[in-house]
Amino acid sequence: NVEQVTVLAPINTAKDGQPVIQATFKLAADLPAGEFLQRIREFMGFDEGHQARLGYRVLPANRSEPFLRFETPEDVENAVSTAVTRMKRAISHVVQLEITNLDYRTVPATAPEAGRRDPPPAPPVELAYNEELRIVKEKLSCARCSIKTGAPSWSPSTSSSDEDEGEVLTINDVLAALHIRQPASNYPAYKEALASKGILYARSALDSDVGWYVKEVHMPEGLVKPFLRQVESMLKKQRRGGVQSNQQQVQGDENIDPAL
Repeated sequence: NVEQVTVLAPINTAKDGQPVIQATFKLAADLPAGEFLQRIREFMGFDEGHQARLGYRVLPANRSEPFLRFETPEDVENAVSTAVTRMKRAISHVVQLEITNLDYRTVPATAPEAGRRDPPPAPPVELAYNEELRIVKEKLSCARCSIKTGAPSWSPSTSSSDEDEGEVLTINDVLAALHIRQPASNYPAYKEALASKGILYARSALDSDVGWYVKEVHMPEGLVKPFLRQVESMLKKQRRGGVQSNQQQVQGDENIDPAL
């Protein structure tokens, strides 16, 4: 069987004003070096001819470990060879080939006006909790309306086991998958809007209907329905053991050959 290398890379680092998210995909280890590199550049959203210095490191790795150059066929062959070797020796952890855009720099925030003090932002956990509470109240209200009027509502067919498993599938996983299938729709652009409404995990996305996404997230109806179908599909596949979270936190004490 041909080895599949899991690649972890940022999307949209070459596009100003677009949200950058980390996503994973798999490539065959026996691809020619040039094609392997081109596939990664396309996944990261680089236009043809766009110049960018790329770097790589093989995860698990220390946070301080520097990225090595990932630009020439020899660089690609070394990276893939290292990843495959680590994969064969791994026992209890996931090995990933992490790629980064060495030229990408975040835009610094503008300085606040003199004498002006903005109130500190609420903690993310508190924001998510308050938003989830608001959504629950809104859904209860909508449920009463549906009972009185007989109006149809979005009713995903996920089971309770989906909800249990859904906590490890983030909304970034869903947006990245849709971006690969429908790049022109630019689903990653809705990352911040979804997060501001407390939609951080895939399971939470199914708590709201099409109308809510159109009104609150400003996502066109033509994009909402494929989005909800993708969420439900990925949750079902995950329940069957076919999908893993693509943002798995790298933990210490991995069982790696000391020689590496």
